[in-house]
Amino acid sequence: MLLFTVSFNSFAQTNEFGFHISPAVLAPAEFDRDTSIVNARSSITSSAGINFTHSFKPGLGIRAGFNFGYMSSKFTLSTNYTKSFAFPVYPSTFFYNSITLEPVFRFKFKKFRLETFAGAELRRFYNNTPGTYGLSTLATFKINEIGRNYQSNVYTGLSYIISFKKSNQLSIGLTRNYGLTNIGYGNFRAPTTNSTFRTGYHSVTNSSGLRLHYSYNMEKMGGRENTQKVPEITGKRRKAVFIEALGSGGLFSANYDMRFKPDQNDGWGFRVGVGIGEDLPVEVYKQREYFGYYADRYLTIPLNINYIIGERRSGFETGITLTPELTNRKLENDPQVKLWTFLNAGYRFQAIKKGLLIRAAWTPGLVNKSFAPLWAGVSLGYSFK
Repeated sequence: MLLFTVSFNSFAQTNEFGFHISPAVLAPAEFDRDTSIVNARSSITSSAGINFTHSFKPGLGIRAGFNFGYMSSKFTLSTNYTKSFAFPVYPSTFFYNSITLEPVFRFKFKKFRLETFAGAELRRFYNNTPGTYGLSTLATFKINEIGRNYQSNVYTGLSYIISFKKSNQLSIGLTRNYGLTNIGYGNFRAPTTNSTFRTGYHSVTNSSGLRLHYSYNMEKMGGRENTQKVPEITGKRRKAVFIEALGSGGLFSANYDMRFKPDQNDGWGFRVGVGIGEDLPVEVYKQREYFGYYADRYLTIPLNINYIIGERRSGFETGITLTPELTNRKLENDPQVKLWTFLNAGYRFQAIKKGLLIRAAWTPGLVNKSFAPLWAGVSLGYSFK
């Protein structure tokens, strides 16, 4: 962060602030032995994050980012003892934080503006639940504790750039990620006709997917804010609606925000929203009707009080959020209703009258006696009066 601050202060005319959302298809897990009893399948993974891009000269730059991601291995079974399991099973679910560094090259091809990039990513996996997951009376997956393992990746991609309102641009592209090290080693056991079949397996991080990236050119930010005239007084409070990825509303949430004082972007305000996510039970399901499912969907209702420092477009936002989390069924040793408390601190860009809203915040969370310090969120929305 110190490096980013020095770079921003020294080269503000060539920097961009941005964030991305990257859904992808995760490659199947790998087994130690070939088998038709259990088959690894492709599944969905996703990540989101914030980043800064510094251009050394037109078309050439370097980008550094901080990201949050999710991946889950998918399996199907086919034995005489598991014929009823026609649906997939997801015993290995992981969350991670990562840092990335990538050279960026922008160029024109006919009438199209394109961007190509290739970089390195270091991931830190911080959430999985070890244990033995029963899929029938005998077939089981055993998940080992991965601790705080680090895992390295390399990736490359190509994007199409759409520019609007001079300082804003959106890029839509394809990416390919290659994991350099393995994670999440486990074991599988299932009965066969004459014996019990056993094999080890590990999750992989190879993936192919989309990358949606928004960036704001900071070259215009300082000049416009310092010279813009004071807006007319209307007596109306400034409002905003936005979508947040991760943060205090689960995996994704829709939110409404309003300032308490009329005609001001700064000061006190509140936010209310509704979100969805995926819950990780404290212990393994032991009742057979769950058939080894590892996660369950939940609904969130983030309720937030916040304070903004900064009278113009750019500001520092801090606050506290109470987020009830509701699941649709009672899980053993895991409450159906939880109350999370989130603190938030981060950057907020909001139009003076109406227009674009961008948020990026660190949101550590507390529930019961558990603390999640490595959690954050990014938001995109619309501000109005």
